[in-house]
Amino acid sequence: MRPHSAFTLVELLVIISIIAMLAGLFLPIVPDQRTQELRNCVYRMEMIGAALRKYHDVHGTFPPTYTVDEEGNPLHSWRVLILPHLLHADNDFDNELLNGIRLDEPWDSGRNTEFHRKMPFPFRRYEGSSGTTPYMMITGENTAAGTSMATWKRKPSEVVLLIEVLPPVRWMSPDDFSMADFSTAIYPNEKKENDSGKQRVVGRHGKELHVLFADGTVKTYKNWKLPMKELASMCRTE
Repeated sequence: MRPHSAFTLVELLVIISIIAMLAGLFLPIVPDQRTQELRNCVYRMEMIGAALRKYHDVHGTFPPTYTVDEEGNPLHSWRVLILPHLLHADNDFDNELLNGIRLDEPWDSGRNTEFHRKMPFPFRRYEGSSGTTPYMMITGENTAAGTSMATWKRKPSEVVLLIEVLPPVRWMSPDDFSMADFSTAIYPNEKKENDSGKQRVVGRHGKELHVLFADGTVKTYKNWKLPMKELASMCRTE
């Protein structure tokens, strides 16, 4: 007579299946990495939009794209100017930025250079970004930078404040995206005309473009169906 086995093969498979199902109930639901990245991008832009709106509430205008010294030389980006409305003074990291950056010195002065890699979360393009950001305001005539919404002919919900642009720039630098850049800019699905690095790429996600409007909303345009010229026109206040 054969010795009786503890479990038959069928019984063993059933037990393994039950264990696997029970384990699945207790495992955290991990969203698709790409989906989470897109959500984070929208969230970051919403945070930046809220800070820009707060700046407007306090100063009566949106920040200029950068400040200048008495001789007209660039000092600091709008990203630095909105820090009081973006950060929290009771947080050690935030407090260091709020009290450490010297606004009366150029962004790349010896003292300010130490903050180049200490970039606030909302400006990051992904976790671990080393001080560069793709989030840029639009510069040029009849754009929102440095102006009051009360003077606009268009509604805030119709005026673009911010877009994503590659290559990224240092978050403290006075570099942004001008209306003139639209004439040569491309979307990620288009072929570059050259590899000089000077051609700007609008958007950085596979088939989605995130745009921040002056009313604080972030809109997503899929499959690059928004013509570049139309996007450019949406950046004008009249």
